Amino acid sequence: MLTLKLTLTATDNECFTIVAKNYATENSKLPFFDDQGNSHLRAVINSLNALTNQYSDNNDKKWMIAEGLLSETDTNSFHGQMRENIGKKLYQALFTGNIEKALNKEFGKEEDLHIQIEYDFRVSANSKLSLYPWHLVHDGNEFLSKNRVTFSYRILDNTNYPRKKRQINKLKVLVISSQAFDDDQIQLQNQESLINDSLKKSQDQGRACLLSWYKPGEKPTFKRLRDYLTDHSKQADKLPDIIHFNGHGVFQDQSGFLLFEDEKGKPDHISAEDFKDLIDICNPKPQLVVITACQAALAHKNDSVFNGVAQKLLQIVPAVVATPFSISQDSTTDFINQFYRVLGNGQSSLLEAVKFASKAMKHKQYEWYRLVLFLRHDGDEDGYLFDFQETQLQPDIPQNKELEVSDIATLKDLLKRCRIITTNRIVRENFCQSIGIEIDDISSDSVASLGDNLFIDTLLGYLERTDNTSAFYQLCVKLEPHFKSSSTLANKLQVIKNKFM
Repeated sequence: MLTLKLTLTATDNECFTIVAKNYATENSKLPFFDDQGNSHLRAVINSLNALTNQYSDNNDKKWMIAEGLLSETDTNSFHGQMRENIGKKLYQALFTGNIEKALNKEFGKEEDLHIQIEYDFRVSANSKLSLYPWHLVHDGNEFLSKNRVTFSYRILDNTNYPRKKRQINKLKVLVISSQAFDDDQIQLQNQESLINDSLKKSQDQGRACLLSWYKPGEKPTFKRLRDYLTDHSKQADKLPDIIHFNGHGVFQDQSGFLLFEDEKGKPDHISAEDFKDLIDICNPKPQLVVITACQAALAHKNDSVFNGVAQKLLQIVPAVVATPFSISQDSTTDFINQFYRVLGNGQSSLLEAVKFASKAMKHKQYEWYRLVLFLRHDGDEDGYLFDFQETQLQPDIPQNKELEVSDIATLKDLLKRCRIITTNRIVRENFCQSIGIEIDDISSDSVASLGDNLFIDTLLGYLERTDNTSAFYQLCVKLEPHFKSSSTLANKLQVIKNKFM
């Protein structure tokens, strides 16, 4: 994967400079200002945060209609191209002049591209630069994030960070699944069992494990987590490589908070600073913190850029996956399922894990952009945080676990029988996205117009060629409901599915 690094530096509240490493420097202006110099960024973020088509705020409506964010005929509903219109404005601001030439040159190399947005806050300015969702850029044809591009964000400061990947025998994951919520929130599902299932194959192969840090029947309180990390502060085999917080987050009093449970299950608001200080106990510290909590990445410019939870954590860990937006529970589940399946194989980068997991977030339209990747320093720009020992990449499993020619033949037969793939391009695109791939990735030639049988052959050939076990598994899941009435076919499908678990 290639990397195009763009360093953004605010010069005032509306203007900023862009430096494309090894290419050029350009001056630009932030979008979403009106003629009087007033910023409407908050209205843009609220629009992107919505999980329905309804706009509930009465502010900024005239400006939003003019910008193509609200419908002209129904001013309480979003414009049908609202996100595309936002993305085009972002593209014009970010890829201006020679910066666009740098992008086109990298795109021309026909490899996946990692665009790293780096903020230089060593130069102080009254700007909301870091609040802009640059990963939504749209070039007029499509969102770049849907075309071989993965975005990450980096905070540049004066700290020198280590650049080595962590050598591990086993990926150790500590899950905090908090069901605490405030009055205006809903109770979330416990995701620990889902993460455990997603890592099952890696655990069976000795490459991963979930750490037990509280006893059954106890609440996953902040105090219990602090006691566990303190008791094992220098025991590498007991300390997590990944900490995953699944729960609610809020932003108030100019700071981010995570909602832990107290002993009675009530919300315990833990500040970004306190959570960072807790993780700072670990030696070694985690390489990655994943936060599937609403608004965990939201940060406002005041005394420090690190006032959001994700930004605080970047002071001590190399990478954070978090969100500035609301996410439906179903999409969170889809993300978690794919993310750990990909990352747990010991061979994929964090960039690849985020890419495949984001594509799986299709429960509600446009939820793919809601989780954001932060990478802290140059040594991790390729997204490989872990170096698994060679012996761990050769698991001792029976040979009959390998996919056989007969398995591919069975899958072809089942796909043709159930007729869930039709000649309709939209149906094919949705099907491919539901198993974690894009239709245009299958072949360099156009495959959308192929006959059903030839398309199925091409699809399975692509999955074989790329050894995409995650997509194979999701394909089996998609086929299951169609063959429940046939025990013979259902058993054949289950045998194949078990090879990817």
